This record gives sequence, C-alpha cells and structure tokens, in this order.
Amino acid sequence: MRQAAMPNSIAPTSFNNHSYNSQTRNQALPVQTTQQVIIFDAQVDDLSLLLAGLNSHIQSYVLSPERDGVEQITEILQQQPTETLTLVAHGFSGGLKLGDSSLELSNLQDYSHLLQEWFAVGNSPKLQLLACNVAVGDAGTEFIQKLQTLCNAKITASNRTIGNGHWPSIAESLFADRTLREYNFTLNWEVVGNAPQFSDGVIEMADLEVDGDIPYVVYKNRGDGQLTLSKFENGNWATVGTPGVAAGGFNFNADVELIGDTPYIVYLDANDGDKAKVIQFDGNSWLPVGGAVSEAGAAFIDLEVDNNGKLYVLYRDVNQGEKATLKRLDGNNWVTVGPAGFSEGPIVANDGTTGLDLEISADGTPYVIYNYTGPEGDKASVQAFINGNWTTIGNDDFADNRVSFPNLEILDGTPYIAYSDPNDGDKAVVQTLNDNNEWVVVGNGAASTTSAFSPDLEFDRAGTPYVVYADNTGRATVRKLQDGTWTDVGNTSFSGAAAPYTDLAINNSGIPYVVYRDESEGDGRSKPTVQRLPNNVVLDNIDPDLISITRQTPNTETTDADTLVFQVAFSEDVQGVDATDFAITNASINADIEVTEVAGDLYNVTISGKELEDFNGVIGLELVDSPDITDLATTPNNLSAIDPITVETYTLDNSEDGGSGDGGDGGDGGSGGGGDGGAGATGNILTVFSEINVLAVTQLESNNTIQWQLNQGDINNVSEIIVFETDASGNNDVEITRFSLLQTGDLPAAYNPVFTIDSSFVSKGDFFQFAIVENNVTLFSEITAITDSEVSLDFGNGIQGTTYITEEVLTTNLLVNDAQAIDLTGQTGTVDVSFNVFREAAFNNTVGFYTLATDDGGVVDPLTGNTIRPGETGYKEAAIANSLDIELTGQNGQASTFEASILAGQQLGIFVIIDGIDPIVDDVVFSYGSANTGNADHIRKVGDNTFGIEDLPELGDMDFDDVVIEFAVI
Repeated sequence: MRQAAMPNSIAPTSFNNHSYNSQTRNQALPVQTTQQVIIFDAQVDDLSLLLAGLNSHIQSYVLSPERDGVEQITEILQQQPTETLTLVAHGFSGGLKLGDSSLELSNLQDYSHLLQEWFAVGNSPKLQLLACNVAVGDAGTEFIQKLQTLCNAKITASNRTIGNGHWPSIAESLFADRTLREYNFTLNWEVVGNAPQFSDGVIEMADLEVDGDIPYVVYKNRGDGQLTLSKFENGNWATVGTPGVAAGGFNFNADVELIGDTPYIVYLDANDGDKAKVIQFDGNSWLPVGGAVSEAGAAFIDLEVDNNGKLYVLYRDVNQGEKATLKRLDGNNWVTVGPAGFSEGPIVANDGTTGLDLEISADGTPYVIYNYTGPEGDKASVQAFINGNWTTIGNDDFADNRVSFPNLEILDGTPYIAYSDPNDGDKAVVQTLNDNNEWVVVGNGAASTTSAFSPDLEFDRAGTPYVVYADNTGRATVRKLQDGTWTDVGNTSFSGAAAPYTDLAINNSGIPYVVYRDESEGDGRSKPTVQRLPNNVVLDNIDPDLISITRQTPNTETTDADTLVFQVAFSEDVQGVDATDFAITNASINADIEVTEVAGDLYNVTISGKELEDFNGVIGLELVDSPDITDLATTPNNLSAIDPITVETYTLDNSEDGGSGDGGDGGDGGSGGGGDGGAGATGNILTVFSEINVLAVTQLESNNTIQWQLNQGDINNVSEIIVFETDASGNNDVEITRFSLLQTGDLPAAYNPVFTIDSSFVSKGDFFQFAIVENNVTLFSEITAITDSEVSLDFGNGIQGTTYITEEVLTTNLLVNDAQAIDLTGQTGTVDVSFNVFREAAFNNTVGFYTLATDDGGVVDPLTGNTIRPGETGYKEAAIANSLDIELTGQNGQASTFEASILAGQQLGIFVIIDGIDPIVDDVVFSYGSANTGNADHIRKVGDNTFGIEDLPELGDMDFDDVVIEFAVI
C-alpha cells in the first residue's frame, strides 16, 4: 500500500463537530449536556485548519461575522451549558473581536447582564481567551479583573502574541500537535521596535516607506515643526542624520521616497513662504535637491520616483489659482510637466483631508487623482499625462462629488484608486478600469465595513491589494482582497487607541507595515507608532516521528522476489534521509539499500542483492541507532525515538514449491502477470496486476467505460477518490480525474455513490490505479479480480469499492463541470425526472433550476434581451427570472422524493435559496461559483447525477451534505 501526503488540503469535518451560529429565525438549538465548548470568531485566519485539528470531544461553534458576538455566545451557552469555555479571536490590550463587534474594557458594563448568564452551571467555571495581547498593560489587567467579576469565572488570557509556534498550554489540550505546528498565523498585529513610539514630541503627521525589509518613517513634530526621519534596523529605531528642517503647513505636507537606500523628503519650507522643497540624505547630512519646487506657497504635496530614478512633485499651486501643478527634476532644475495649473479647477479637500495623489507607471506615465471645484460644484477626477497632454482617465462621474483621501496606485499598467466615499457612509472604496475604460468597484463592494478615515492603498509583490484606514472606532484596521472578497488582515482595530492619518507599506517578503498617529496617551499627545503583521515563519520545536514501515513492492507478505521495496512514512517533511539511516533486520544477509524520495514525508527504501535469491526467512527494515534525519524547521529538530505505529516485513520463500512466483502461467492461456492465476487471462476485459496494484483494460466495447462504486466503509475521514493512469509497471502515474465523497456519518445508509469515468479517458490498453484521500493522506487500493469485467478495490482502512465495465449512455451522468449545470441537450421532447432529496442542515433551504443561454452559465435578461454571465451585475435577477417551476425541499434528517417534467434540449443551472423560499429577499447561491460571494463553490458533484450543497457562508465546514440531491431520468 502506498501513502502520499496531499499538500495544502484539509479533510472536511462533520457539521456536527462545529456549528456556524447564525441563530436561525424559526428554530432553537437543542439543549445539550454540559461539555467543553470552544467558540471561534469567523475572522480568525485559516479557520478551517484549526477546526480540522480540534480534538473530537470538544463542541465547537463559529460566530457569524454579521451579528453581535457577545449576544451569539450567550445564545449558544443557553443551549450548550458548560463549565469550560474557550474563545478564539483576534485580541488587543483590554479586549477581543467577536462577531461584528468587540468585547473590551469600555463596553464591559454594557454587556454585564449577558456576561452574568454565561456560567449558570458549575461551581468553578473557566473562561479561556485564545487571543493575542488581551492582558497587556493596565487596560488588559483591568479588563481581566472586571470580566472575571462579571462572569464569576477563572480567566486565562495572554499578555503576548500567540499562534505561529507560540501557544499557551491550554491550546495543546484543544488541538492536535500537528495543527499547532502547521498554523503559521498569529492573532494580532505587533508593534515594531522596543517601544510603541520613537518620537519624543507631539506629531502632526507621519509617512511610511519600506526599502527591501527596512521601514522608514518621516514625521513632523508639532512643537518646532521639524521633520525627522527614522528607520528600523538591527532591532531598533534610529534617526537618519539629525532632525531636518522646519516644515510649514499642517497635515499631508511631507512625504518620503527612497532611491536605493537614499531617502528623499518633500516638505513645505516654513521659513520660505511654505514653498515646496526636496532634500536628500547623503549619508552624513541633509542636502537640498535643486532649488525650490514651487515659486510660491504650496499645499497637499506628493513625491514620487519613476523606474529611472526621476523625482516628481505634485502640489496645489498658489500661483495657479490653487490648481494642481506637476514638476520633475531635470538635472538640478525643477521643470513643469505639461502646463502649470493643469487641473480642471482649484484643488479642494474634503473635511480637511488631502486633495490629491500622484503615481508614476512603469512606462513613466504620471497619473493623478484630485478633488477640484468646477462650474457644477466639487468633483473628483483622474488624469494622466499622455502624448504631451493631460487626459481624463475613465468616466469623470465615478464619484457623485468630491471624495475624501483620494489615493492612487498602479498595478501592471492599470490604475487603481481608493478613497472614502461621502455618499456611502465614508466607507473605503477601491476602483479600477474595466475593458470599456470605466471605473468599476474592485471586490464585493466597499473595502471597509465601517467608515474609513485616511485610507491608503498598496499592493504586495503578488498583486494583492491591501487597504489601511481608521475605522469607526478611530482605530487602525487593514483589509485585503482575497478571492474577490475584502477580508480582514489580522485583528481589526488593532491600534488599541485612536489612530488618525494611517499609512501602509509592504516589504519584499509580503509583510504589511502600518504607521499612524498614536493618541493612546491622551491629553492631546500623539506620537508615531509602527505595527506589522508578524512574519508567518513557523516556529517549530516538535520532533518528527517515524510513522510506519510498510511493504510496497511486492505488496504480499510471502514472496520469492529478489528486490524488496519498503515505504517509510514520517509525521512531517524531513531531510537528510539516505541509505546510512537504515539497516536490514536480518543481519545475516548482505544486500544493497537504496533510498528514493516519494514526497517530503514519504520515502521508498529498496533492498536488493544476489543473496536474496536463495534466502528463506523474514526480512525487515529498521532505523539505525542515530539516524541523521531532521525536519525542515529553521532550527531543525532531530527524529524522535518513538517507535513506528506500523511495521511490516517480508517472508522470503525460495523453496521449489514456494512463493508467488510471477503469476504462474496465468490460468487458461493467461499472461501470468497477475500473480493470482486466472486473473490475467487474455480473454478478459479487465486484467489485474496485483503485485503492483494496476488494472489493465485489455478489451473494451464501443461506448463502454469504467464505473466506481462504494461498497462499504466509514468515510468520515475520506474526502476524495482519485483515478491515475500509469504505465504497465505502475509508474509514471498521471491523475485523470477525482471525485468528491460525502461523509457517511450524517447520510442515510442508502448512500452508495457511483462515479463514471468519462469514456474519453478510457481506451483498450490503458492501465489504471485507484486511490482515496483520508486525513490528507493518499491511500492506493489493492485490486482483486471478481469476474472478467469486475474487480474489487480494498484501501486497507475498511473502505472497499468495486470497479467494473459499463455502457455509457446519454443519461449515465448529466452533471457537467462538477455540477455547474444539468445537460439535457442530448434529450428530446419532455423529460420526466425523479429527485431524491436528503437534508442534513439546520437551514430550511430550497433548491431550484434555471435555464442557461450559454455553456459558461450565461442567462438572458428578459427585460433587455442581453446575456449576463456569472459575476456580472444583474445575474441573480436574470437567473431567477429564468427559473423553472420546481422547488425541492426536505425535512431535516429525512429523505423526500419529487417528480417533474422538464423540457429537453437545454442546460439548467442550479440555485439554492438559503434558509428561505423567496429568492428576491433571501440569500441565494448558484452552481457557478463566480456568481457567489467570494467566488465560493457551494454545489459539488458527489456521484453520477448526484450533487451536494454547502449552505454556510465562506463554505462553512465544507461537508457539502447540507442538502444532497440525486436525480434520474424516468
């Protein structure tokens, strides 16, 4: 049997093990007996990994991100009383994020009546907070003391960052060791440097840049107006040179850029009429760059560098009626790019914010965004300097009027803009150009969930957009676009206090840094603070284990082979594995040992030699006393001394009548390759090569193919079936298809899935192997002939199946593209279809179908006649308008049967009304993932003419058994 680790795959876990607490409108959770409960905030990173690694005896729930978290927890505990409650969430000093709100020092009293209900049972309740930095500082201490009084519970909380290898002991009792080792996130942003602030004065503004992995911050002290540049290197913040020059203006009037490791700063000179000027640090002192950039006073200055190291400065020009002027350094002179005062009107800010921003594309084209006052009032505009002229980019009505904090970035030649939208509650919005040169929203809507003060947009090296802003609590929050949806990066409101004027930069390693004006000291004091999301480098101090030594080739215990292959499996990826690490258990045999890596945690060890030809007895494999094998941690851990769980050996029988030989003569004229007599007969349609677990197709009628059917076994830990095509020796395997399996724990005993391999993949003379994925490990089956055209598959873990030849007809499987559509184009007239519906979900979902106009899921809008495709505006409405008069529902835990007549010759999409019956007002998901939030695939093929549905947001527990529908043409 061969095992191979599947990378980056999490096996689905039962819905009963962790519930998504949306607290449905019409039903209450059943009251449970007291047991340990763990509740996760939905915004915790890599939540699926933590859920999959949770110990089975613990009842778990996930909070809805759209409801008050404390209220949800109270509801859960009313139905699931416990003496031990663990909350997993993003934390900050004196609080933690729960649902769409937070529980913190400032609102404890507001929640007191709910908190007092949490532990009505038991004499010694415990509340364990798995969240970063909750207990840090005076605020953390006071929060814990008051929460303990309100809950009347013993509280465990952290005064440091947790995750990414740093876990308190309570986590070790909740999760599998490997889960804690593999979880490479933390639950908090961390302060950069030895102290939260590095300025002694009270600042007005701060600007951030990163050179490689070194952050630089320029800030302006309010008292003396001096600009200071600091950088973080060798674990400390250090001033670059001496404090610079007296800067005029108020906010948004200094900017730093780097050319290599040389910093440049643009500022308004308070001693020269607030003219815009640029200085650089030459390694010893600050020097002027050219003369004054502006001839008179300026405002809202922005400095940028193009790919050739040319400096540009954009500013509001007093000499040009407050319009925008762009200048470029040419030699030692600042020259105007195009006409001075090129903007369409005077530059204006919105509520005291900046009014413009500049970016230079890779080809040297300057782009600007600004607010201006025109004949029809205040507007926002984007322009670029193209072919010697300033040209408006995109439609000029992308905002109804002026915007707050206009921000501009360019990715691969395409401009992106970000701003706070006064017409949408001051939420942060990110837009880019579509193919029609129109500004369209990026992602699933506004980038922020609340109002956003001082948003800043940046891209990492992979092209992922990030946005930082001060949220409606005044604290810093960062979000990024992931799979089409804006999601939180680390904990929200992480600054712990008001943080106006945020700025974002991302280093070469993809680590985001944020600077903000930190007002945590109160009394009008404010200092610059820099925080970052910790580097996701796994801190691993767990020794790898040897898991098993099993027979590989041949896979029979008794053999006369003179080459034996063992497979050695470790608990994680290891290094340094070679022949010197192994020994033959029968020391009297001299043989060669060769090691081949199959995967990082899987190795084949081959024993061969002439002495094996005449040997009779047991041959095994073992590790030497001090093997030179370690894991891949930064500080490698040596292989543990724990004995493997499974150890298999070979029994060599080289007597005259012994051994399995090479299959004899194959029975009645057989080829002898099977090793079990008649299984290799030439006249058979299917031929078994049992020693290498290969199935050969030796004869195949027209329109015939292979089907796979589950016979028996508990598949709660099995997620997929994989079919490989190989060569005659079982090598050079190539995956040709895979199928999803549902977990049997919540399904009726009648669930017996059949999967047909498309006949285009099956031809006479092909060789196949079959595997299942169990707990992220691939298990290859042993194959035994039943008849000439049917074989049994045994995966060695209680899972058994049958593979056989069948005729493929038009109705064998009507699902296309993993259940994106039901294809009735091969049918004629009216088709009578029966549906078997099984429901295993709290939600009362309704399943329907709609007519498709194109193969890619397009539907015709009955109002306009236009074709709308998944993901385009109006798709939901058009799809529902084309729906059939079929509604499939069911009772929880029961099977229901429906019949319907459907017009043939068309393709049907599938939609699900989540916990409702009205597609207009209730949430709807479609079989085309691009039509769903986050492009989530909620509907999967789980057998021929059978599809399963996952009804939870963000795919919840990914079991796809909330509703299972099997259909057949009558």
